[in-house]
Amino acid sequence: MGGDYELLNLGYPNKIQDCSRCHGPSAGTYFENIMSITVSKSVLAPGEQYTVGIDIVIQTSLSKKDTGYAIEDLTTSAWPAYVGPALQSHYDQLMTAPTSAGTYSYRVWGESGPATSDGKADFDDYMITVQQATNSPPVVTPLANKKMWAGNSTSFSVTATDPDSDSLRYTWSFGDATAMQVGQTATHTYAKAGTYTFTVYVDDLMGHNVSSSATASIAFNLALVVGWNFVSVPVVGFGYMASTLGLEFGDMVAGWNSTSQTYDQTYIIGISESTDDFAIKQTAGYWVWAGGAETLHLYGSVPTTMQSKVCTVPTAGGWIAIGFSSLITTRHASDIIAMYSVAGAVEMIAEYDPSGYSVYFAFDPGYNDFPLAPGRAYWCWATGSGVLTYRP
Repeated sequence: MGGDYELLNLGYPNKIQDCSRCHGPSAGTYFENIMSITVSKSVLAPGEQYTVGIDIVIQTSLSKKDTGYAIEDLTTSAWPAYVGPALQSHYDQLMTAPTSAGTYSYRVWGESGPATSDGKADFDDYMITVQQATNSPPVVTPLANKKMWAGNSTSFSVTATDPDSDSLRYTWSFGDATAMQVGQTATHTYAKAGTYTFTVYVDDLMGHNVSSSATASIAFNLALVVGWNFVSVPVVGFGYMASTLGLEFGDMVAGWNSTSQTYDQTYIIGISESTDDFAIKQTAGYWVWAGGAETLHLYGSVPTTMQSKVCTVPTAGGWIAIGFSSLITTRHASDIIAMYSVAGAVEMIAEYDPSGYSVYFAFDPGYNDFPLAPGRAYWCWATGSGVLTYRP
């Protein structure tokens, strides 16, 4: 072990024969238990560090009282630690586990006093087991579905735990082609109505990325003025009735029948009988009387396939109240003519707003070709029955 130290193993378990047996006053004596060890951890991951605590009795009766130790790797016969001499009774030796899984044996040699006629030595063995590191994925509390309306800022949050106490990274995707956000909480605003899947990804940075998803139902905002409004529902799938549009007491909904050219559906909120209630069709236009300015939040999804509306009118022609299941804002009145299956049958398209009507005539394509807005309804005069087909 350096200097005057020499460790001798003469076949006596856990002890060293004192040389003074033959050469000094201690003849016939074996010295044991001058050292004890503790190991901080016996099952380790590859390359993990641990500590071997070494306590050595200082032989106060000796002329030289230094202690020292060495650690032998019994598997490879290497000596990973070698300390002393020093006048010290306790040592903490930091060790590093091998990088390969397996069981490894070590021997700690300790000496107290010089390796001369009065020196004493001892050894203790220990074993460690190296296991490939195991790491469990995070546990994420399932997200709850959300209902909100377009333009409304909403907070999103998630709760997650990690069995290994790993640090967690949270990343949010909102399903509307906007940038992802990082953080356990996030704030997002959906610009358009529809149904979206939002997802949070929880990464423990140890190879596990766990996700949870839920549905965000984003309502279309339909603003109503006091008095008459000519409107439609541009989203589908919610199954609205006249009674469930979100209107106030005393408001009225009226539906147009293009076949009979009459208003054959009328429902007054809070007053009409339930038998008067009727389903709202997404391809139809409706008159709504509102007693006060209000905004309807209409939930549903935007269709992804071709939409169509069968339009039946009298032989001599008639008015059709149409609406579009679409949020497209680039169409104009003139586009309706091309959507109709009977060429030349649609001659006039009219839009109503509180200030009056805007009218587009098929025979004057350069005049008043007004834009079509989601949530509005339009009057179409057609000289024959046909099918209105459009992409959403």
